[in-house]
Amino acid sequence: MNQPSTVTQFRWDNSYAERLPGFYVSCTPSVVPNPVLLRFNSPLAEELGLNAGKLDSSLAARIFSGNESPAGAQPLAQAYAGHQFGGFVSQLADAAEGNPALLEGLFPSADAVRPWLERWRRRLAQQPTSATPEGMRAVNPIYIPRNHLVEEALAAAFDHTDLTLFERLLDVIAHPYDERPGLEDYAQPAPREFTACFKTFCGT
Repeated sequence: MNQPSTVTQFRWDNSYAERLPGFYVSCTPSVVPNPVLLRFNSPLAEELGLNAGKLDSSLAARIFSGNESPAGAQPLAQAYAGHQFGGFVSQLADAAEGNPALLEGLFPSADAVRPWLERWRRRLAQQPTSATPEGMRAVNPIYIPRNHLVEEALAAAFDHTDLTLFERLLDVIAHPYDERPGLEDYAQPAPREFTACFKTFCGT
């Protein structure tokens, strides 16, 4: 069971929870059996204002595994946009150009995202050229080999010796940044019936 910690050296402001309602759910981290601390970045700890001397290896292992929540922390699970996999990026680029309708349409209520969007625009104005709409589109693919598409292609190949879907997928992702008519399904997240029972890991 996750336990609150009496360690107070972490200075939390929980700004994500305060500023982005609707983008997370409060949660209790899953317990990791017998966590062990293998390495500790002391220079980074000092940069973050942590007193590494007060964190013995056993306590650090419990905190960084999620088994023990530091005092003042508010554990939460963030809404994962898959930003490095094409999710939301094109809509964010549209919003940066003054057309937020597509982005707002992804949420149950546009009012939930508008305050964040306004803050994001102000910050975007201070960013280098790579953060312009053109820069965002240039480095974030529209089409990627999403799990459900790969599974579908592999099933057809193995079960029916049919490489049509596999070859089609290869053709689509060969030009991942170029939006093309008729490929809308390749840019969409997996359907709920797939994600409800499919498990994968970041290293796969």
